[in-house]
Amino acid sequence: AEMARYGFSAASFVAAGLSLIDLGMAALFLKEPPRSGSPRVRITLPQALAQPDLGRLLGAAFVTSFAFVGMEATFALLAKQRFNLGPAAMGRIFAGLGVVLAVVQGGIVGRLARRFGERRVALLGSILLAISMGSIPWAPMMVCLSGVMFFVAAGQVQAQDTVLLWL
Repeated sequence: AEMARYGFSAASFVAAGLSLIDLGMAALFLKEPPRSGSPRVRITLPQALAQPDLGRLLGAAFVTSFAFVGMEATFALLAKQRFNLGPAAMGRIFAGLGVVLAVVQGGIVGRLARRFGERRVALLGSILLAISMGSIPWAPMMVCLSGVMFFVAAGQVQAQDTVLLWL
């Protein structure tokens, strides 16, 4: 958000640099876990989609990701038109979404999945995501929109992460 005064390209280069640092740290510090059980069989995408359960899981992961990315792409247009938000304010909003995503993913989804099961958490996340995304255009004030966006982020990470656990 604070990089907005330097232009979009500067913010992009900083993001790329941080991604490279992240990649380097992952390569240095994350170790491959030992393999257990039988070796996995690799299949093609058409083969995976032909399997009813796996095809539905892949479809759910795709729809969830597509919906969230579509929201990200169009949210800036809505926020500019309705609330006259500029790049710095949008950056702060998306940074806040990132914090919510990290907190929910790192501290809440696993606990919910252990307590209620992945299926229920994925369903709850999908419902939360659908209702909150459908509420975005109707938020009358910026504070309401911020609350709606909190639920969008929480629903997205619940739906996406629990579906990916099954794959």
